[in-house]
Amino acid sequence: GTLVDILGSATLHKDDAGNILRIEVIFTNITDKKRIEVQLKKNEFEYRSLVESLNDLVFSVGLDGRFIFLNKAFERLFDTPIDVLKKINGFSYIHPDDLERVQEKIRPVVEGNSVKNIEFMCKKEPKGGSYINLSINAAPLYDEQKNIIGVTGVGRDITELKRTKQELQRSISIADAYMEATTDSAVLIDLDGIIIDANKEFGKRFSKDSAELKGKNIFDLFPGEIAERRKESGKKVIESSKPFRMQDKREGRWNDATIFPLFNDDGNVYNLAIFTHDITDLKITEKELIESKKELENKVLKRTAELEEVNIALRVLVKNRDLDVDEMENRIVFNLHELVFPGLEKLNSTKLNNNQITMIDIIKKNLVQITSQFSNGIESGDLKLTPAEMNIANLVKQGKTNREIAELYQLSARTVESHRDSIRKKIGIKNKKINLRSYLMSN
Repeated sequence: GTLVDILGSATLHKDDAGNILRIEVIFTNITDKKRIEVQLKKNEFEYRSLVESLNDLVFSVGLDGRFIFLNKAFERLFDTPIDVLKKINGFSYIHPDDLERVQEKIRPVVEGNSVKNIEFMCKKEPKGGSYINLSINAAPLYDEQKNIIGVTGVGRDITELKRTKQELQRSISIADAYMEATTDSAVLIDLDGIIIDANKEFGKRFSKDSAELKGKNIFDLFPGEIAERRKESGKKVIESSKPFRMQDKREGRWNDATIFPLFNDDGNVYNLAIFTHDITDLKITEKELIESKKELENKVLKRTAELEEVNIALRVLVKNRDLDVDEMENRIVFNLHELVFPGLEKLNSTKLNNNQITMIDIIKKNLVQITSQFSNGIESGDLKLTPAEMNIANLVKQGKTNREIAELYQLSARTVESHRDSIRKKIGIKNKKINLRSYLMSN
């Protein structure tokens, strides 16, 4: 009951009179052949579907430069129907500056070899327009007799890739320029401390060429204690994903280093960039400033002490001068009371005319006015105070205590108190609840 595919051929046999004698038929089972043909058609369909769905350019071109096959990617890229593209010689698409080089690169293919990564500029439109960058891989195209009849290959538009590479190279060049222009040492390491890249200044600080240091472990360049400290700093940056700054001293030089984390697409730290600035001169300057500051402070303290001594001496001189002035004023008042006023009183009791009496009265009032200015408003002419009592009265008016007055005049407190009682008696407030200072200030 199994159905098979059969290929049959029949032969008719006749006698001499032309009568049919028999028909001979030969049947061949072609089931496997038919199955293979169906599979080949299926494979060809799948192959063509795959080729037509690719964004890469798939092509075959004859030895004369005419296209034999182009996939749909050509139509999408060049915005031109494939039938139109096939009518144009393939080499005419190539930029004149690249044509000779491409032909030279293709020559090994005609000799039976494959070539890869042939890059050239190609017209965006067949009849002119801008150029794009293509990269192709090519191999020989054979016929059924294994004769090379052309070239087949795959191409890719690398215009954006070239632009990106150029921008990347420009960025790298700028970064390299910055790296080499700075006086800081700069080094890029992986998480194990292996040096990936370094500027010349970094190599200079270790008396080596920076290229020699690539691939070496950075921690091998430092003494043990500094290496361990830098390892710990690197761990902090990796764990925190934040930059870390540190200072240390190596071979008599102070360094200020900052470690920056670099992140991959997943946001994880995968490299560390370290920039180190030599701050030895700054440290020396700071030390000199601190020493200068201390020296200046000592000078200021010394000068302040000297000025304080001068101020004390001046205060003593001023105090003594004030005391001398008070003493002089008191002596003037006392002498007027004891020597001048009594004489004026005796003179006034003699036989004088009115003009003379008036003149004596004017003299007395003027003297009283003068003495009142010396004693801050106290009309001492009527008090009969001794010079000592005048001095003490003035100090009481200034708010000095008995103890302060005693120390000032080198008297006992009892003596000062005795003088105060005498003053109260002479001014008429003894045994009265009147404050001596308040009275002196108001009279």
